[in-house]
Amino acid sequence: MEPSNDPAVQTAIEAVELALRRLHEANQYYIQACRVLGRAKIAAARNNPHPWLGQQVYRIMGGEHIRNRIERGVVCFKEVETPDYGNPHIAPGTYYVLVGNKSAHLLNNDWELDLL
Repeated sequence: MEPSNDPAVQTAIEAVELALRRLHEANQYYIQACRVLGRAKIAAARNNPHPWLGQQVYRIMGGEHIRNRIERGVVCFKEVETPDYGNPHIAPGTYYVLVGNKSAHLLNNDWELDLL
């Protein structure tokens, strides 16, 4: 902001600039805290593994005008560096089903443990 000859305006400009610096600093602290929280959540999920981790699962796909088909996969844990296998909606720290090393699907109630 350009300086002013009026002392009241100059004081207000300095207050705005100070607030902007504090806002920028607070934003940096917020980003850092979010990263720490994200790493902590991933570590907590990794330390409390899903009982089906590494197991074969399946789900029966079906719908109108579609024959029923079975999809099979393995339950995996999503790390930060894990590829998304075409599904960027699976967040790091969650469990997903990897179908044929080609596609990833969120592990939800549609999947059943494959006991065979």
